[in-house]
Amino acid sequence: MIFRRDIQMPINNNELEKDKIYAEFNNEFPLEKLRNLTLEEYTNTARSNSFCYWVETKTEKLGSIWGGSAYKFGIFKIDGEIKGRKGTLSDNEYAWYSKYGKSREEAYTNIRSNIIRLVEADQKENFEEIDSIDLGNVYKWKIAFLYSNKKLLNIYLPEAIVYLANKYDGNFNINSPISKMQQVILSNCDSRKSI
Repeated sequence: MIFRRDIQMPINNNELEKDKIYAEFNNEFPLEKLRNLTLEEYTNTARSNSFCYWVETKTEKLGSIWGGSAYKFGIFKIDGEIKGRKGTLSDNEYAWYSKYGKSREEAYTNIRSNIIRLVEADQKENFEEIDSIDLGNVYKWKIAFLYSNKKLLNIYLPEAIVYLANKYDGNFNINSPISKMQQVILSNCDSRKSI
Protein backbone atom coordinates (compact mmCIF):
# COMPACT_ATOMS: atom_id res chain seq x y z
CA MET A 1 0.00 0.00 0.00
CA ILE A 2 1.26 3.50 -0.84
CA PHE A 3 1.16 6.22 1.81
CA ARG A 4 1.49 9.97 1.53
CA ARG A 5 4.07 11.16 4.01
CA ASP A 6 2.30 14.41 4.82
CA ILE A 7 -0.95 12.88 6.08
CA GLN A 8 -0.23 9.15 6.31
CA MET A 9 -3.33 8.23 4.33
CA PRO A 10 -3.40 5.37 1.86
CA ILE A 11 -3.50 6.53 -1.74
CA ASN A 12 -5.73 4.71 -4.16
CA ASN A 13 -5.60 4.75 -7.95
CA ASN A 14 -8.37 7.35 -8.16
CA GLU A 15 -6.33 9.75 -6.01
CA LEU A 16 -3.24 9.10 -8.12
CA GLU A 17 -5.20 9.89 -11.27
CA LYS A 18 -6.46 13.14 -9.74
CA ASP A 19 -2.92 14.09 -8.69
CA LYS A 20 -1.79 13.45 -12.27
CA ILE A 21 -4.55 15.66 -13.72
CA TYR A 22 -3.71 18.40 -11.21
CA ALA A 23 -0.02 18.29 -12.16
CA GLU A 24 -0.80 18.21 -15.90
CA PHE A 25 -2.98 21.31 -15.60
CA ASN A 26 -0.28 23.22 -13.72
CA ASN A 27 2.36 22.13 -16.23
CA GLU A 28 0.15 23.21 -19.14
CA PHE A 29 -0.83 26.60 -17.64
CA PRO A 30 1.87 27.99 -15.33
CA LEU A 31 1.48 31.64 -14.30
CA GLU A 32 4.06 32.81 -16.84
CA LYS A 33 2.07 31.24 -19.66
CA LEU A 34 -1.12 32.88 -18.38
CA ARG A 35 0.52 36.30 -18.64
CA ASN A 36 0.84 35.84 -22.41
CA LEU A 37 -2.15 33.58 -23.07
CA THR A 38 -3.95 34.63 -26.25
CA LEU A 39 -7.71 34.76 -26.57
CA GLU A 40 -7.49 31.81 -28.97
CA GLU A 41 -5.59 29.81 -26.31
CA TYR A 42 -8.09 30.87 -23.65
CA THR A 43 -11.24 29.81 -25.49
CA ASN A 44 -11.63 28.08 -28.84
CA THR A 45 -14.35 25.69 -29.93
CA ALA A 46 -11.96 23.68 -32.10
CA ARG A 47 -9.22 23.25 -29.48
CA SER A 48 -9.37 20.68 -26.75
CA ASN A 49 -6.39 22.31 -25.06
CA SER A 50 -7.76 25.78 -24.37
CA PHE A 51 -7.65 27.09 -20.82
CA CYS A 52 -11.46 27.06 -20.52
CA TYR A 53 -11.66 23.49 -21.84
CA TRP A 54 -9.08 22.36 -19.30
CA VAL A 55 -10.83 24.09 -16.39
CA GLU A 56 -14.28 22.74 -17.27
CA THR A 57 -13.61 19.39 -18.93
CA LYS A 58 -10.11 17.99 -18.52
CA THR A 59 -10.08 18.70 -14.78
CA GLU A 60 -13.67 17.59 -14.16
CA LYS A 61 -12.50 14.83 -11.80
CA LEU A 62 -11.17 17.61 -9.57
CA GLY A 63 -14.66 19.05 -9.20
CA SER A 64 -17.29 19.83 -11.77
CA ILE A 65 -18.31 23.27 -12.98
CA TRP A 66 -20.63 21.97 -15.70
CA GLY A 67 -23.94 23.71 -16.13
CA GLY A 68 -24.92 27.26 -16.72
CA SER A 69 -23.78 29.02 -19.83
CA ALA A 70 -20.39 29.64 -21.38
CA TYR A 71 -20.66 33.21 -20.11
CA LYS A 72 -19.20 31.84 -16.86
CA PHE A 73 -15.78 32.17 -18.57
CA GLY A 74 -16.35 35.90 -19.05
CA ILE A 75 -15.72 35.57 -22.79
CA PHE A 76 -16.04 32.59 -25.10
CA LYS A 77 -15.84 31.67 -28.75
CA ILE A 78 -19.27 31.18 -30.27
CA ASP A 79 -20.13 27.81 -31.73
CA GLY A 80 -23.20 28.45 -33.89
CA GLU A 81 -25.84 31.03 -33.08
CA ILE A 82 -26.16 32.64 -29.71
CA LYS A 83 -28.97 34.57 -28.14
CA GLY A 84 -27.90 37.83 -26.61
CA ARG A 85 -28.56 38.47 -22.95
CA LYS A 86 -28.83 41.65 -21.00
CA GLY A 87 -25.35 42.82 -20.07
CA THR A 88 -23.57 40.93 -22.86
CA LEU A 89 -21.95 41.83 -26.16
CA SER A 90 -21.00 39.81 -29.22
CA ASP A 91 -19.04 40.37 -32.42
CA ASN A 92 -20.46 37.19 -34.03
CA GLU A 93 -17.23 35.32 -33.24
CA TYR A 94 -16.97 35.86 -29.49
CA ALA A 95 -19.50 36.75 -26.81
CA TRP A 96 -18.70 38.33 -23.45
CA TYR A 97 -20.10 40.21 -20.49
CA SER A 98 -20.15 43.91 -21.37
CA LYS A 99 -18.81 44.82 -17.90
CA TYR A 100 -15.40 43.60 -19.08
CA GLY A 101 -15.21 45.87 -22.11
CA LYS A 102 -16.70 47.09 -25.36
CA SER A 103 -14.51 44.96 -27.64
CA ARG A 104 -13.40 41.35 -27.36
CA GLU A 105 -9.79 42.52 -26.97
CA GLU A 106 -10.64 44.83 -24.07
CA ALA A 107 -12.88 42.21 -22.44
CA TYR A 108 -10.28 39.48 -22.70
CA THR A 109 -7.51 41.74 -21.39
CA ASN A 110 -9.61 42.46 -18.29
CA ILE A 111 -10.59 38.81 -17.78
CA ARG A 112 -7.00 37.59 -18.17
CA SER A 113 -5.87 40.31 -15.75
CA ASN A 114 -8.42 39.07 -13.19
CA ILE A 115 -7.23 35.47 -13.61
CA ILE A 116 -3.59 36.49 -13.17
CA ARG A 117 -4.51 38.50 -10.06
CA LEU A 118 -6.40 35.44 -8.75
CA VAL A 119 -3.43 33.10 -9.31
CA GLU A 120 -0.99 35.56 -7.73
CA ALA A 121 -3.24 35.88 -4.64
CA ASP A 122 -3.60 32.11 -4.57
CA GLN A 123 0.14 31.53 -4.65
CA LYS A 124 0.58 33.95 -1.72
CA GLU A 125 -2.23 32.10 0.10
CA ASN A 126 -4.13 35.39 0.19
CA PHE A 127 -7.42 33.62 -0.40
CA GLU A 128 -9.46 36.55 0.95
CA GLU A 129 -8.45 38.63 -2.08
CA ILE A 130 -10.08 36.07 -4.37
CA ASP A 131 -13.52 37.00 -2.99
CA SER A 132 -13.22 40.48 -4.55
CA ILE A 133 -11.99 39.40 -8.00
CA ASP A 134 -14.58 39.97 -10.71
CA LEU A 135 -15.15 36.49 -12.12
CA GLY A 136 -18.08 34.14 -11.52
CA ASN A 137 -17.81 32.36 -8.16
CA VAL A 138 -17.87 28.79 -9.45
CA TYR A 139 -15.30 29.50 -12.16
CA LYS A 140 -12.91 31.54 -10.04
CA TRP A 141 -12.93 29.09 -7.13
CA LYS A 142 -12.22 26.20 -9.50
CA ILE A 143 -9.23 28.16 -10.84
CA ALA A 144 -8.23 29.01 -7.27
CA PHE A 145 -8.27 25.34 -6.31
CA LEU A 146 -6.22 24.40 -9.37
CA TYR A 147 -3.43 26.81 -8.37
CA SER A 148 -3.68 26.50 -4.57
CA ASN A 149 -1.31 23.56 -4.12
CA LYS A 150 -4.46 21.80 -2.85
CA LYS A 151 -4.91 24.17 0.09
CA LEU A 152 -8.51 24.89 -0.88
CA LEU A 153 -11.58 22.72 -1.23
CA ASN A 154 -12.50 21.38 -4.64
CA ILE A 155 -16.17 22.22 -4.07
CA TYR A 156 -17.24 25.28 -6.04
CA LEU A 157 -20.99 25.71 -5.73
CA PRO A 158 -21.58 28.52 -3.20
CA GLU A 159 -24.68 26.81 -1.77
CA ALA A 160 -22.63 23.68 -1.03
CA ILE A 161 -19.91 25.72 0.68
CA VAL A 162 -22.54 27.53 2.80
CA TYR A 163 -24.10 24.20 3.80
CA LEU A 164 -20.75 22.70 4.84
CA ALA A 165 -19.53 25.83 6.65
CA ASN A 166 -22.77 26.05 8.63
CA LYS A 167 -22.15 22.53 9.97
CA TYR A 168 -19.29 24.08 11.98
CA ASP A 169 -20.44 27.69 12.33
CA GLY A 170 -24.07 28.55 11.66
CA ASN A 171 -23.40 32.18 10.79
CA PHE A 172 -22.95 31.94 7.02
CA ASN A 173 -25.26 32.75 4.13
CA ILE A 174 -24.97 32.89 0.34
CA ASN A 175 -23.40 36.38 0.54
CA SER A 176 -20.67 35.35 3.00
CA PRO A 177 -17.09 35.41 1.72
CA ILE A 178 -16.24 32.00 0.27
CA SER A 179 -12.67 32.29 1.54
CA LYS A 180 -13.93 32.54 5.12
CA MET A 181 -16.24 29.56 4.69
CA GLN A 182 -13.42 27.51 3.19
CA GLN A 183 -11.24 28.43 6.15
CA VAL A 184 -13.88 27.30 8.65
CA ILE A 185 -14.46 24.00 6.86
CA LEU A 186 -10.76 23.21 6.43
CA SER A 187 -9.85 24.19 10.00
CA ASN A 188 -12.48 21.77 11.31
CA CYS A 189 -11.32 18.79 9.24
CA ASP A 190 -9.08 16.30 11.00
CA SER A 191 -6.83 16.02 7.95
CA ARG A 192 -6.88 17.25 4.40
CA LYS A 193 -7.21 14.28 2.19
CA SER A 194 -5.93 14.39 -1.31
CA ILE A 195 -8.42 15.74 -3.84
